[in-house]
Amino acid sequence: MPCALRRLFAMIIVFCEYTNIRGLCDKHFESMAEDYRQTHGSCRLVLQLVLKDIADIVRSMGKDMRSYGLPELDESDDKSRDYYRELIEERKIGFKEENLGIIDTLNAEQRAGFHEILDHVVTN
Repeated sequence: MPCALRRLFAMIIVFCEYTNIRGLCDKHFESMAEDYRQTHGSCRLVLQLVLKDIADIVRSMGKDMRSYGLPELDESDDKSRDYYRELIEERKIGFKEENLGIIDTLNAEQRAGFHEILDHVVTN
């Protein structure tokens, strides 16, 4: 849900003529940052992750976030932020317990392929 709120916020600032963008951001920041706050303790890092997401969405619409009067995005450690964001998104992917039972329905060749792939994943 916070990801959808960040996307909605980006669409509002790009397509609507809202006059107090900073106030809107401040008012709804906690809701937009809820997922990052659960996994990161640093308020500064959470702010930067939220801003990075919004900046990426705004950039995909052909705009620059700096023209909207939002807090400054620190792009000095951009690669590590993307790395953490990808990790967080991967950890959110859920699975159903019943899907694990499908392994038992694989034939011998499929099972061998499955275990080979799983072995590579587990051993990095």
